[in-house]
Amino acid sequence: MDDLKARGAPIEYWFFKFNLERLAFLVDFILRGERDQGEIRISLWVDGNGRVEHATFPMWSTKSPFVAIGGCSLDADSTRGALRDVEWDMSYEPGPARVHPAVPPVSWLHPFDTEIINRPQARFAGTVRVGDRQFSVPETRGLVSHYWGRRLMDRWWWISANHFDEPGIAVEAIVARSHLWGLRAPAVKIGYLWLHSPNSSHTVISPVNGIISVNGRPDAFTVTSRSITGRNVRLSCSASIDRYNDLGEGIRQTLLGTCAIEGLATASESAGLEWRQAEAWPSGSKRWS
Repeated sequence: MDDLKARGAPIEYWFFKFNLERLAFLVDFILRGERDQGEIRISLWVDGNGRVEHATFPMWSTKSPFVAIGGCSLDADSTRGALRDVEWDMSYEPGPARVHPAVPPVSWLHPFDTEIINRPQARFAGTVRVGDRQFSVPETRGLVSHYWGRRLMDRWWWISANHFDEPGIAVEAIVARSHLWGLRAPAVKIGYLWLHSPNSSHTVISPVNGIISVNGRPDAFTVTSRSITGRNVRLSCSASIDRYNDLGEGIRQTLLGTCAIEGLATASESAGLEWRQAEAWPSGSKRWS
């Protein structure tokens, strides 16, 4: 589990997420700047109603477990904590899949704003309490992620889904703009798409072995991956604007999105979709790519 060990970067995030029938749940553990405090941010939906809880704590550690902030912790096989009227106590297994879109030797120079490692076949079990609602979590599919770097990228689209109508399928994708080595030069477009099915695993890192593009609006957009091997993958993603939680910093997120992989499978109202633009939240018919 070296994937979760702290990197000591100027910003560092750990998070996990999973979906149940009536609950969608994501927790961020955040360290940044001079690290005189840590942050816990919870993004959740109960019966389709979303909310965000966020707090800072002066006490934090990255010794053991991998990260502990206030009374919340993320260890190699468990996570627990409480913030206001939300409490969780979970065990998890990271699963066999590991998505780390790094290309040596360039990645050894750490050129981009952030780096990421995802474990998209994690399994969670335990309990979550939200107010007077107690949710028992049987073994369910989810994600554990760790990313770090100099700064948050100004713009990104993130897609994460593993509850498809066909078994054994999962997808993770990011399309983003990153500065190089923290310079205020024009940003470059980067991204990755990882697609797993029972018979194969397909990864494209843009622009290394293919090109990934995104078009549309937060309520309806497409991600297209074109690999140098000739394989194309198209994701059609959607969620009504009122299903997105406002995380601050120009970030909007839902775990109740729909993601259809053209010709393969659909995850209905269970996909993680996230969009960031450091400027204002878009409106009207304007398109972005």
